[in-house]
Amino acid sequence: MAQFATIKKGKWRGQDVTGRFKVIRPYKESPSGAFITVEIEEDVAARVKCKFKDITLDGTPDATQGELVDKNVKDPDTVAIEEMVRANETEADAERRIAKGFQILNEMTKSAIAGSIRAAVVSGPPGIGKSHEVLELLASAKWPKRPGIGDDENYHIVKGMATPIALYKILYTYRHKNQVIVFDDCDSIFHDDVSLNLLKGALDTGKKRRIGWNSESRILKEDGIPNDFDFEGSVLFLTNIDFDHCRSKRLEPHMKALRSRCHYLDLTISSEKDIIRRIRQLSKTGLLDGYHLSEEVESEIVAFVEANVRDLDELSLRTVMKVADLAKSHPTGWREMAVHTVMRPEAKWRYLLAQQQASKPAAAKTK
Repeated sequence: MAQFATIKKGKWRGQDVTGRFKVIRPYKESPSGAFITVEIEEDVAARVKCKFKDITLDGTPDATQGELVDKNVKDPDTVAIEEMVRANETEADAERRIAKGFQILNEMTKSAIAGSIRAAVVSGPPGIGKSHEVLELLASAKWPKRPGIGDDENYHIVKGMATPIALYKILYTYRHKNQVIVFDDCDSIFHDDVSLNLLKGALDTGKKRRIGWNSESRILKEDGIPNDFDFEGSVLFLTNIDFDHCRSKRLEPHMKALRSRCHYLDLTISSEKDIIRRIRQLSKTGLLDGYHLSEEVESEIVAFVEANVRDLDELSLRTVMKVADLAKSHPTGWREMAVHTVMRPEAKWRYLLAQQQASKPAAAKTK
């Protein structure tokens, strides 16, 4: 999903700005003035100065960010520096920047497996391969042998929603050093005070990380889980939330406390062009190997996604996989099927209109 801002009156680089634009970052009031960051042109982010009363928002921001968007946020202004870097980097520079982020992610995962880091938050948009990188390393790792702990209990992936009591049980089960818990897009825990307090205890920087459940629980009793224990494992959070730019008055202290306990890695992928670069990188390293397609078809799939980036329902690795599914099952008709299955309604109608217009001369000749 995407959110859009209709700007009635704004300024960017001395020029008047009006119109409807895709929102890159939410409206902010900072020491340097009030602004909203939008995509002013294709892959060009602009920090448009404006008043909140002069913009109208429509569409839907990322589901996990709805509560965290706060128009009164006041944090250090890093946007201008980011724009400067992006404006001056070459294509090779951009690819190295993205590759470096994932290289650091791999190293942090290895450190978590070794028990040398307690926790890391990895922030990046959905569908860019965060989970894929981490899960491959966890599955192939050489884990130390521990009495009473089987190979299937070295790590645990938490997806979707986790209640506080479920979180407490998971933390207990994977409490030992060299055990790793991965919260993969499980952002509901960031919205629950009890869950956040449990995580703060698990990731504390003291010598002992004591966690307690200070109320009677039949569930814990039945499972033989004590009301307090020491946590020595490691935790990785793979999230779509940008901790640097998303705050709410209620959650801000929790987020700060959690971030202070974790390494924080922003994968610096915040534009459509960056996602395309990431897709290209993975396509060269076996992204579509499991489909057993020719190199030519693999290249055509990536080229199709890149050419239609503005019309896709979602620009992500998942979309590339969907198109690859079609190419494998329908070698001659996958493009037309992709138009109808992975593109926005407007694009489908434009495709049908083009077909109509193309068929008119032929129809006229037959008459």
